[in-house]
Amino acid sequence: MNELSKANIVGIKSRRAVDEHIDYVGFDPIRFKELMKFLFCGEAPCNDKASWVMVNVLEKYPDLMLPYRDKMLDYLEHPGTQIMFKRHIIKAYYLSHLPKKKLGLLTSQAMQYLANPQEGKALRVYSMNVLEKIVAKYPELKPEFELILKETLKEKVAWLNIKAGRILAAD
Repeated sequence: MNELSKANIVGIKSRRAVDEHIDYVGFDPIRFKELMKFLFCGEAPCNDKASWVMVNVLEKYPDLMLPYRDKMLDYLEHPGTQIMFKRHIIKAYYLSHLPKKKLGLLTSQAMQYLANPQEGKALRVYSMNVLEKIVAKYPELKPEFELILKETLKEKVAWLNIKAGRILAAD
């Protein structure tokens, strides 16, 4: 691949294609900025596929998120946001840096996702991870977080229960 284009992004259908995009973007802030334009385009499947590449790039190069950490939260609030997009945005905060200006918004969103049994299980687990990171910095949020975790345990969903149980047992 020699460029990022909407056709290339929308055409992603396999892990191999994601890896090609990751290799192309690498640790290049200019190419990452190009990728983020597709993430912020507001159109599925373009932003869904771009978020898939973005989160995988951040696994290797988390500092690339710094210029975007506040802006990404705005996209979680749009009605009709695709589950894959939400999952990747929340995971990006787990892998990288928490927002400075909008930490309250991220905390609120992650708690809503975790508390909502209608949300996807992976999104809820990544929300737990992000909330764990936030509560480590702001322990005054711990009681509310633990209350939601205890409610989650009542759902009897294996891997949600395993993660919630581990967090609660760590106290």
